[in-house]
Amino acid sequence: MKEFVKLDKYGQLYIDKVLFESYLPIVFTCVNDKKDVFIGVCCQNNEKGCKWLLGKTNGINIVRMLRDEITIRQLLLEYSFENISVDYVEDKYVISYNNSDWDESSPYLPKEDSYMYGEKVKAYLRRGAKPLAAFGRYPNEEIGYGVLCVRDSLPV
Repeated sequence: MKEFVKLDKYGQLYIDKVLFESYLPIVFTCVNDKKDVFIGVCCQNNEKGCKWLLGKTNGINIVRMLRDEITIRQLLLEYSFENISVDYVEDKYVISYNNSDWDESSPYLPKEDSYMYGEKVKAYLRRGAKPLAAFGRYPNEEIGYGVLCVRDSLPV
């Protein structure tokens, strides 16, 4: 597992499962050496730096989110505790607990209707997949639907 960030309260966090990514993990789970589970959401990646919201939760609630039983926002606000903000600015991590990033009106929190929509995401990714000339039939047992193209997959 890849090291993510070290927290005073929980020690080193490692990225465990990436649930959605673009150039970097957007929605992912982390674990520490004690196997505590955290949900992570990247909510900023621009010239100001990167920002992640992390909430300590459990595997059952992660599965509930993946099944679209609860939203990503609900998982962070209602089914997690220890609201952690991680900022990466000028090559260093700055950790904050229970700050304004977690206020109900914060622009950093996912929207109220932000479900994972697992089947919808898979359909978008299939739609944008680029076939490879060497393989004539899709889906293909070796390469699935082709090469992933996020730009052509996600409606904007």
